Amino acid sequence: MSFQERLADSKFEEGQLLTLLRLFSLFNSSLDLNKVLEMVMDEVIAILKAERGFIMLLDTKNSELVLSIARNMDHQTIQEDEFTISKNIILKSATDKTPIISFNAMQDPRFDQYKSVSIHNLRSILCVPMLFKGDLTGLIYIDNRIKSGVFREPDKNLLQTIADVAAIALENARSYLKVKNTIKVLANSIEAKDDYTRGHVERVSHYCVEIGKQLGLNERRLEELEIAGILHDIGKIGIPDTILKKQNTLTLEERETMKQHPVVGEDIVSPIEFSQDIIKAIKHHQEHYDGRGYPGGLRGEDIPLYARIVAVADTYDAMTSDRPYRKSVGEDAALKELRQAAGTQLDPSVVNAFMLILSSPKIDA
Repeated sequence: MSFQERLADSKFEEGQLLTLLRLFSLFNSSLDLNKVLEMVMDEVIAILKAERGFIMLLDTKNSELVLSIARNMDHQTIQEDEFTISKNIILKSATDKTPIISFNAMQDPRFDQYKSVSIHNLRSILCVPMLFKGDLTGLIYIDNRIKSGVFREPDKNLLQTIADVAAIALENARSYLKVKNTIKVLANSIEAKDDYTRGHVERVSHYCVEIGKQLGLNERRLEELEIAGILHDIGKIGIPDTILKKQNTLTLEERETMKQHPVVGEDIVSPIEFSQDIIKAIKHHQEHYDGRGYPGGLRGEDIPLYARIVAVADTYDAMTSDRPYRKSVGEDAALKELRQAAGTQLDPSVVNAFMLILSSPKIDA
């Protein structure tokens, strides 16, 4: 049964539906796998009033479930033979792709051969699979001891639905990790073209994220902005080395060739599952606030926000770095030029945000 079907069939109270809506928003607010795992585990423990719990994720390479996070039990305990009850439950829940609940584990015939039930004084146990498009991605396990509450059928249904929500968020986070690996390969391809730009994309990406924080962007948008910063110059892969590394002034024809790199960059990343905000940042980071930039001649806030942020970060780092055709102008001169460019080449609000950042000890400029 899909998440949508289960949600439609389940008789959740209004408060539970609001909780599920909140969890969907919360779990999907981050693309950091560890942060998502922490949010899921903590919310499950709190909502189900469980004493202990852990989450295991499926390692697709080895087809094994791997412990990813635990609460109120250490990793060693989970791996020890005395806790074989959990291993048995996990194996069955994973194999059948169904939840398992025990109202009274001490008297449950399924578990009477496992010493861990009595050793840990387990009273109630609940384990549910996390499924994404019908495939197992992990499991959530919780339990309570004798002096704590008992899990009931409504708890099982609620936890299974929470697991469905979590599976979506965790798959998004996992996909993001794969994307970041792709990004690193692409970024390395950029820097391999030109030794003078080594470290440029990393610095620009760092500046972009700091500007985004100053502007109040949420975590997901900051993560997108980080990608945009790393890949803003990816189109330079398609520019001849004779132009990229030229130490003299470029000819008119060479400048026109160089101006193609944002469009080339758009063509490179479009087949990848990036958001349109990232793709537009790559395409339009050379636009000018007064409309005199390229490739679209966009003006003011018609220029996508990410592109306006990248433009400031890129301009500053270009001025403070040595290039084949000139040496760094220095931080003071760069800041002066940024102020002068505000309102013409650059977005004044983004420049102001960057100035605030540079005056703070939080960023290494």
